[in-house]
This record gives sequence, C-alpha cells and structure tokens, in this order.
Amino acid sequence: MSHQVLARKWRPQNFTDIVGQAHVVTAMVNALKTSRLHHAYLFSGTRGVGKTTIARVFAKALSCETGVTPEPCGTCEHCLAITEGRFVDLIEVDAASRTRVEDTRELLENIQYAPTRGRFKIYLIDEVHMLSGHSFNALLKTLEEPPEHVKFLLATTDPQKLPVTVLSRCLQFTLRHISSPQIADQLTKVLAAEQISHEHAALIQLAESASGSMRDALSLLDQAIAYSGGEITEHRVSQMLGTVPSEQVDLLVAALCSFDSAQTINLIENLTSLNVDFGKLLDQLIVIFHAAAIAQAVPEYSEQVNLFAATIDTVKEKISAQDIQLFYQIAITSRRDLHLAHSPKAGFEMAILRMIMFRPGDGDTPKKYSNKPVSEAKHASAQVIAPAEVAQIQPRDMEPVASQLAPPENTPEQISTALQRLDVDQWPALIERLQLVGLVKELAVHCSFVEHQQNKLVLALAAQHESLMSAQSVTKLSSELQSLFGDKLVVDIKISQDRVASPAQAIEDTAQHDIATAERSIERDEFVQMLKRDCQAELVPGSVQSKSMQSKQEGKE
Repeated sequence: MSHQVLARKWRPQNFTDIVGQAHVVTAMVNALKTSRLHHAYLFSGTRGVGKTTIARVFAKALSCETGVTPEPCGTCEHCLAITEGRFVDLIEVDAASRTRVEDTRELLENIQYAPTRGRFKIYLIDEVHMLSGHSFNALLKTLEEPPEHVKFLLATTDPQKLPVTVLSRCLQFTLRHISSPQIADQLTKVLAAEQISHEHAALIQLAESASGSMRDALSLLDQAIAYSGGEITEHRVSQMLGTVPSEQVDLLVAALCSFDSAQTINLIENLTSLNVDFGKLLDQLIVIFHAAAIAQAVPEYSEQVNLFAATIDTVKEKISAQDIQLFYQIAITSRRDLHLAHSPKAGFEMAILRMIMFRPGDGDTPKKYSNKPVSEAKHASAQVIAPAEVAQIQPRDMEPVASQLAPPENTPEQISTALQRLDVDQWPALIERLQLVGLVKELAVHCSFVEHQQNKLVLALAAQHESLMSAQSVTKLSSELQSLFGDKLVVDIKISQDRVASPAQAIEDTAQHDIATAERSIERDEFVQMLKRDCQAELVPGSVQSKSMQSKQEGKE
C-alpha cells in the first residue's frame, strides 16, 4: 500500500479525536443528542483548524446506520463510505473551482430528490466565500427553506466576504487557532503510534511554526521525519526550518542582557555559518521579549509550553521593564525593515546594536528603576525640581499711568492728577492692563481717548459701532476703570460721526496697508503676470489677508 501523508492518515474520524475545538464539538454533540438539528451550518476559521473535518464527522453522525448519534460507529457501510469519500448522499463542492451561477443552479437542480442511501442529502461547500454574487443569490431561497432531507455544511476562511443574507440563514461556528501545547501533544501521540523517536523540544518548534494549524503541523512533521532520517532532533528541525537552536538563542540573549556588543557580534558571526534565517531569528527574539514582558507585568501568568522558558526567565530577571519594551519595539521595527538592509545579517546586527546603545539608562549595567509608591515618587520629584522664579514685567508704556493709580477712595482732584498722564497712545496699553474679555473688550478697543475733565474720562465711539454700547458693557467698563483710578471716576462715551482713531481702527488700517502692499507685490510677480496674460487669470478680490486680521478673526472664534 502506498504511503499516506500524516495530515490525511490522522484526520479525526469522530468528535473525540478533534483537537482544540471543544466549544464547537460540544455544540454539535448536544444538537445531535437532543435532535435539534439546523438545516445550515457555517464553519469559519483559518486553514488547518478542522472546519472540513468537523463537517465530515457531523455528516457521518447524521448518516450512520446505527442512527443519528454523536458517536458514529465508523464501521458501517455509510461511515466507511464517508471516510473514503464515496458516499453518494454527501455532495462535497469546492466553491473555489465552481464559482459560476450555472454551477450553483446545476447543483440545486437535484436537491428536491430524496437521498439515495442515507437519511439526509448533505451538501458540504468548502471555501464558500469564493462563490460569485449571482451564485449566492441563486442559493439564498434554498438555503432559507430547504427540503427536510437536505442539510448544508458551509466552510470558509473568510466569513467577512459572505453576504449577510447568507450569514443570517446559518448557525455560525468560529474555529480557534489550536494552541502550541495542544499541537505538541498531538504530535507526540502521532510519533508514538508511528514508532519514531524524537526530542520534545523539536516538537515544540514544529508546533510554534504551525501557527495554530494542525494540518500545517502534521505536514511539517512529515517533512521533519524525511529530513531527520528516523530520529527527530531539535538541531535538525532548526536546520529544516531555518531557525536557531535554543541553546544558541540562549547565548545571544545572555550577551544582550549583559549589553556586551563584542560578544553579541561574535555570536552572530558564528550563526552565519549555520545558514540561519535572520528574519526568523528576529521573530524568535520578539516572542521572547513579549513573553518576558508579560511575565514581569503578570508574574502569575505563564505559557504552558515555551521552547525558550529558561531564556525568558533570564530576560525578566536581568532586564528592566523599560528596556524590554525598548527591545521589543526595536525588534518588530527591524523585522519590518529587514528587507531594506543590504543583507539580512547586517540588518540583524544593527537591530542588536540599537538594543544595546539606545537604552533609557546610561552605563554598561541595566539602570535600576525605583519601585516607590506613586505618592513617594511625586514627593521626591517635588524636592528635586523647583519652579523657576517668574520675573514681574511691567509694560513700559503703562508705567506713567500705573504709578499714578489712586485707591478707590481718592478725591476727584487726585483722580484728575492720575488721568493727566493718559493720552491717545497709552489707551491701547491701558486696555491690555484691564484684561477685558468679550463684548466689553470689543467696546473698549473701538473707543478712542478724547480727553479727561477733572474726574471724568471722555471716550469716543464711531457711530457704526454704537450697537456695542449696551448698558451692561458700559457699566462693566466703568467698573474696571474705577478699580484702577478710583470709584469717583466717571466714564463718558460719546458717539462720533467722524472717523475714530481707536485701537481697532489702527489694526484695520495696518491690515489694509499690508494687504495693498501684498497685492502690489503679487501683481508685479512675473509668474502671475504670465498667468494673467496667457490664461486670463485674475487675482480674487479679498483673497489676500494680513496676519493681524487673521489673528483677530481667530481670537473672535
């Protein structure tokens, strides 16, 4: 008899043999026990996790001659026919090769006919997401209300591509990645049955390389058996996979933990002779740093099986949490950019040197980080870092006015003396001194200083801004001025039909001058003149703005 690959030879034939999918198996077994059978099931998950296998075992459970049972006998004619792929009432369809709507219609033409031998006519459609949109439309009605003797078993690696109308008509089961410990245990059982000697560390490597897929793990095991010539060792599996043996990784990580540049470079040179894949070596370091960071943060958590358990212990004991985070980030960034280096070895060397050189702490030994409580840390930092003394700056223009400010109880004569130094030029500085906001500030900046009469301050407001002079704003402005000059101060705002030289008007005049200058400069530009001449372009009116006006508008917003 010809050799049969392990992935087919060890395909589960009943629910108890299925590894790593207990949540799906439990639901299927309970449905069979209680006879609560749906007409359509959808199994989704990555490659090699058991989607088609569970569907076939379920078909066997529905078709077994002993009756509908969660434990098919596996020996009756129906069970054997399903195992060998020749059961006439189990119609397996590869949707990837039958995507056309004509294929789907042809498939459904015979659906109304009763099963030939079994209780049900079972349609197992693999990679169902590959069907075309028209094929899904042709399938919808039958999928919603199939004949009582029909069951649909759908499998897909990409359920997002299925229409929601299909998803809503199925019971959905998502198969998980199978953990490395579960895969390693299954490989151990397989090798024991096949009577092949092995090292457990080699099986862990194969399990981790399978990335959660049992089929991939069995395929790798087939390859390892052929490569090793009868005895599967860690060294030979490392050579086959292009990974570095665990003892070499231990030495490299130990040198890295000691921040020994010379030793790490020498070890990398030695690894070159082993023809290692430096991308996979970076992957191994990423796994180690991740596991060490988790072990430091959550000491009670630990991987059930990990090839680098001793190395992880070394990292978490010798490297600070900050350094581990830095190492991890450098490793994943270097892995992403490894193809950009002139050689993988050079890219790996630079990654290791970055880990050693770009450390949060200085010196050749890991920096010891404080474990003080937060309250103590705050107290300590407050003692070390003292706030700088802030210099008290008095605006020069305000000095004459500020020096003559009178307390609120001053007499009109004293207020008049204080107002004598106030003029048109100092009015803007006085507004800034008052720190006004909102409509009160708008009123102040649109007013202009006119004169002072004894204890009266006379201001002018242009007629177009008269709406700013509400009673509330005038009262607030008077109150602020009285806080500087005394409570006997009287503020008199007069409406002027003439132009008022207010701070706001000065800003607008400056802005208009800047805009006119900028427009003249733009008009003189040779490129602009060419655009106007050849393309009939025109400068959009109002499109040029000064920075002062923009700042004013932003302040209003």
